[in-house]
Amino acid sequence: MPDCGTFYPASFHVDRREKSLLDSSFDMLKIWNGGLGIPGAVMGGALALFIYCRVKKISFLSWIDVIAPGLALAQAVGRWGNFVNQEVYGLPSKFTYFPLAIYIDPAHRLSGFLNMAYYYPTFFYESIWNLLNMTLLLVLAHKFSQKLKAGDLFLIYLTFYSFGRFLLEYVRIDYSQ
Repeated sequence: MPDCGTFYPASFHVDRREKSLLDSSFDMLKIWNGGLGIPGAVMGGALALFIYCRVKKISFLSWIDVIAPGLALAQAVGRWGNFVNQEVYGLPSKFTYFPLAIYIDPAHRLSGFLNMAYYYPTFFYESIWNLLNMTLLLVLAHKFSQKLKAGDLFLIYLTFYSFGRFLLEYVRIDYSQ
């Protein structure tokens, strides 16, 4: 199932660039030219897991609950790649110190913002949000293990992640290239 782990994230990332799928079908394989979209990775991983669970005749919903906290942690760690690449930052900040601002090299600034040096580190805020998501999932799994149904933790993961991402999109101006 390794193709699901690359194809879906890459296809989501290419789709965000608003190219026609037919025009860019081979671009999905060129992951060195861009990122792997998190929603695509989750969908591709879920598809691979679903197929695996069907073949092995095990509960898909139970397994996605097991994976959810680790997925949130992986997203938290992965966001630091945006720091290294100086991408996925927010609006210009009047502050000059972390965690309220990060310096972006002129080569990585968007046109229209070339004279502004400090920006809100939305990658960092999303990383913290994902760590909170992981913590919430682990606490809920521990405290309410008898009340939760299979698939509930993954649904909470999706809801919590989506809400945080929705809020951050209002601050974010840069998208990963």
